[in-house]
Amino acid sequence: MKRTCRRCGADFNAASTKAIYCGSICRKAAFRARASGEVVDLPRPAVSDRPPARSLVESVRTELAGLGAAGSPEGLALMALAERIDMRDDSAAALAAAVREFRAQLGAVRLSHSLPEPDIIDDLARRRADSGA
Repeated sequence: MKRTCRRCGADFNAASTKAIYCGSICRKAAFRARASGEVVDLPRPAVSDRPPARSLVESVRTELAGLGAAGSPEGLALMALAERIDMRDDSAAALAAAVREFRAQLGAVRLSHSLPEPDIIDDLARRRADSGA
């Protein structure tokens, strides 16, 4: 697997999943630096060419607007949950609980604000009347 050395920044093929240095020279130099208390500048990770991901708040706002539920109490609660998840200030357990609640609320909003399924008999009668049969 391809890795980047934590000391020199060189790319290397790691023989182990635990390998963080390209070889024994970097591993020993990093150990000596840690032992002497020396501050080591780590190489910066490469900047991704991918466009930044949309935030959860933007996605939820778009979906709520499409459902016509942006101003409803359920929609406002969903926006508050999305903002809390986007902030990422909570512990992992609190974040997991917020995500579970978000999923439940999103399902409820989708269910309560979706368009009702047309009745098959009424739809057939409407189509017959439209065609002139």
